[in-house]
Amino acid sequence: MTNENYEIAVAEVLEYLKGIRKEDLEKISPKFMEFLKKNASKEYKPKFDYTKPLSELHLMKESKEIICFICYKYWCRNEKEKLEFYKLLENNEKLYRKEWEEKTKNMFHSKEDRTYYNQEENIKNQKDSINLNNLPIKKSSKNGIFSKIKQFFKKFFKKEKRG
Repeated sequence: MTNENYEIAVAEVLEYLKGIRKEDLEKISPKFMEFLKKNASKEYKPKFDYTKPLSELHLMKESKEIICFICYKYWCRNEKEKLEFYKLLENNEKLYRKEWEEKTKNMFHSKEDRTYYNQEENIKNQKDSINLNNLPIKKSSKNGIFSKIKQFFKKFFKKEKRG
């Protein structure tokens, strides 16, 4: 992902935040808001219909990730809400992967490909059978949404230190 795409995503987030209630907006760190303003695209000016829910706004994937970060970091009031939000994200990820697997299932034509796919499916089924309630939450997953957001901010902080 290019820096330009992240700048556009930040611009979308800032525009989205204009439609948020004042008391929720005030929960976001002023330092973080300043960071967003500084790194937003100056050319891209998104427009939203604030009467529509977030899912209908056609935001970039990166914009949604930043909004998830804000929700987790600033709008979840306690650890219980953070855990519930994390589980919601985890369930959404499972649904997305299941949809993707259904769409791509017929793409495998050779016997070798189907064998590999079945092995992957068995591994996935074994993982799904684990009771997640008894496992601690992994805070730095390599593929999780929060690690992607963390990488996003690391890139900008490195950019600021150089410039």
